[in-house]
Amino acid sequence: MAGKELVKQMKELAVLHEQLHELSLVKTELLKNNEAKQLQELVKKEALCVRSIEAAEAMRAEHAAAAAKEYQADEVTIRSLLAVLPAAIRSELRLLQERLGGTIQKLQLQQELNRVLLADSLYFLQKNIEWMRPAADQSRYTPPGQRNQAQAYSFFDSKA
Repeated sequence: MAGKELVKQMKELAVLHEQLHELSLVKTELLKNNEAKQLQELVKKEALCVRSIEAAEAMRAEHAAAAAKEYQADEVTIRSLLAVLPAAIRSELRLLQERLGGTIQKLQLQQELNRVLLADSLYFLQKNIEWMRPAADQSRYTPPGQRNQAQAYSFFDSKA
């Protein structure tokens, strides 16, 4: 019975990771299109999905421990459980393991792309802000006989 529950949890984990991957794909498009408000909402959805994954993973670990105890596995790992589970459960669990592994790999690649896009966006924003500010050594008119005093430039007008 614990083996079937483990398979059920693995299915749930696979579906949740696929949902997170879909959100990651949407995130890539939002980053490309510079849509900050939609990106904020998406990050909230991602956080909820990650919390669901954490809860499902905790349940999976419990079911794996129960299955290891029931089928007398050496360790509480999928690999050791595959050696002792009945053939029907074993084949389904192996397929789910491959499905989940593939989804996690795709998710990692997509998240790395998103990280690079975000870093590039932040760099571009920083450079634009730097270009808007005049250089500190910019020459200013000074009447003859006065020294040119370097004034610190503030982005905000403090006299307003």
